[in-house]
Amino acid sequence: MATIKNIFLVTLLFSFCIELYAERPSSDQADEDKFGNKHDWCAEVNYDHTLIIVDTTEKFNENQYELLQNQILNNSSIAKLPPYDRISILDLTGRNITATQTKPVFSKCRPRSGEKSSQYKLDQPSFWNPKEKMQQAYNFFNQDLAKARTHFDELGELSGEFSMIMELIKEISRVDGLNFTDGSGYNNRKLIIFSDLIQNSENLSIFTSCKKGKCITWDSIKDTPKIKALMPAFNSNNKPEVLVYYLQCKYNKNLNNGMRDFWTGYFTDAGMKVTFDTETACLESKKNT
Repeated sequence: MATIKNIFLVTLLFSFCIELYAERPSSDQADEDKFGNKHDWCAEVNYDHTLIIVDTTEKFNENQYELLQNQILNNSSIAKLPPYDRISILDLTGRNITATQTKPVFSKCRPRSGEKSSQYKLDQPSFWNPKEKMQQAYNFFNQDLAKARTHFDELGELSGEFSMIMELIKEISRVDGLNFTDGSGYNNRKLIIFSDLIQNSENLSIFTSCKKGKCITWDSIKDTPKIKALMPAFNSNNKPEVLVYYLQCKYNKNLNNGMRDFWTGYFTDAGMKVTFDTETACLESKKNT
């Protein structure tokens, strides 16, 4: 299987989680939630929330799929989040479903692991919090995460008609059920987007211009009524941080079509700090060679 070299995504995803983390008290609500059915293994206090949008409107090649599974949705990456942090995964399909109708593939808080070697004291077992009990909940959590990975495994050759990236960001900023609004009570929110960034909807399509080699500019469309209506509703001073893992290989191998400038303008005007990381090797799938 083809591999992708020099990937530093895990560090980018979760390094700031450690920096922001302060030791937390244990939570009976989370610790007694054996199967995660009552409280999603979440504590009485909302701490941090990492939400991952996986854009599956363009079917992945072998390398991109491997990257998604092994670098973003794997157990060890999620373990770098502090205990009681919520992680949610959304599938942006573009297949007979609107942004408003999109529901999480996965949304749970990370329970305590019971690992003595963990960097987090909450994970470390004690007489009052035995290893076996903690690991049982953590294993159930990882089983649910594995089911989420299976969801993407089963997509096969499917691709979507639309790519409503802006619409979905707008929805997560205002739908209470996704636990990502200003009023959700989470101290810090991180938005991770795994996408080729080809916005393609009835409200705005940049597909044709970007495919031809030069995307339209953000400044040329940002003041139109439709675009103003699509801007996210994050109004607090503590807006989500954004990491975009940009799948540029199909339409922008040389990173010269203005795509990153377009989205930098969008996130800047939305008041959100954005960081980009990209595929490190544009290789064809073995199936196509």
